[in-house]
Formats: sequence, C-alpha cells, structure tokens
Amino acid sequence: MCTVILAYRLLDDAPILLGANRDEHLARPSEPPRVRADGALQTVAPKDLKAGGTWLGLNERGVLVAITNRFGKPADPSRRSRGELVSMALEASSAHEAAGAIAKLSAHDYNGFHLLCVDREGAYLVWSDGEILSRSELASGLLVLTERSLGAAANARKERVLAECRALLDAGELDESALQDVLSQCNDGSIDATCVRIPSIDYGTRSSTIVRLGDTDRLLHADGPPCSTPYEDLTVLLEGLTAPD
Repeated sequence: MCTVILAYRLLDDAPILLGANRDEHLARPSEPPRVRADGALQTVAPKDLKAGGTWLGLNERGVLVAITNRFGKPADPSRRSRGELVSMALEASSAHEAAGAIAKLSAHDYNGFHLLCVDREGAYLVWSDGEILSRSELASGLLVLTERSLGAAANARKERVLAECRALLDAGELDESALQDVLSQCNDGSIDATCVRIPSIDYGTRSSTIVRLGDTDRLLHADGPPCSTPYEDLTVLLEGLTAPD
C-alpha cells in the first residue's frame, strides 16, 4: 500500500526531501535501488521482479516519482501493473512533463493509484480511482500520501505522520535522520502503523527509501522493514546518473 512523505520547498538546503515505505506481500520478489538504463534516460530505482515496474525512482533529469495504491473496490487483475506508471513517468525530462503524460492515460487501464512527480521546478499529483483520473499542481508544503488519501477512506496513518512531520519542521529538526524515525514506527498487526508488520497475512513494509535533493543530494535505503533493518547510504548511485549533453 505504501506511505510517501514529501517536504517540498520547505528546507533551505534541500527543496526536495522525500521518504517512502513500500508495503507489499512478503514473498513478492524485488531488487533494491540501482542505476538502470532500461529507457531513454538513466534512472536510480528499485524493481518489482514480478511485474517489472517500480514504486519509486529518480532519473538523470532530476525527476523524482513515487506511487501508492488507492484503497477502494477490489483490484481488477486484468488491468496493467501500476508500477509501469512510475517507469513511464521517469522517461520524462521534467515533473510537469511526467504528470502530463500520465494524465493522458485511460483510468480504466490501471487500478486506483496516487502518483507523485516532483523536481526542483514543480510538484504534481496524478490520481485515479480506476474510473476517473485527475491531476493537480502542488504548492510548497508537507504532503503525506497513503492508499487512503484524497477521500479514499479514513486515514489515521496520514494524520499521525503529518502531525509528526509538522512538529519536526516547526522545531527545525526535519531531515533524513528524523524521517528514518518516522518511517520506522511500528505497531505489529496494525495496518495503520507507518512500518507495517502483519506476518499472519504475509504482508508488511518491505523496504524504505529516503531521497534528499538540494545543496547535497542523498539516497538512503533500508532493504527490509525499517523498524528492524538499518538504512544503507546509497548516495553513490546518484553520482552514477549521467545527464546527456
């Protein structure tokens, strides 16, 4: 299901600070982030080895994309993988272009989703309930996305995480370290936890990623539930992105 936190144009030294937990069936195979050259632009992204897409990525043009599912009617297995949407958006040279490309698609081709596209020039949200697709430009601020966002359902996780991040921001303490603490909060058996652990249904937070883009770029990744898996500094991967001449 996933939780995505974005602080956009709020920090003097980092206009983009994003943290994301990926919630998924525990047995679903995946790869951690690495430099990929699957399309016209190089990206740094993890990979879903079952469907071939991804849930988060950054391309060489500085476009950062993340997705959550949207809560609602049961998923239609005949529809295309939502991970394709992230891969498609990462082919764009700007967040504006990425959001525009996704907004032109048919809502009936994919189950419900919330897709975030952001770069230093703009931030955009494209979302669908599987029937109607919408797009909006985001202002500076804090954003928390979950599968229950934008009226999909009651959203205790979003309200709690947003309050925690606002308090950190007000105290001048919102940074990568603070996001690690927020994303690691666990309450075994609860779907409303930020770090979900429900082994009885083979489900939980599979990984966690933090991306900072600013005066100093940084990439941190926990390849497991962040409540029990240390974050690894993968910033060297960002140095491997080579923008074309």
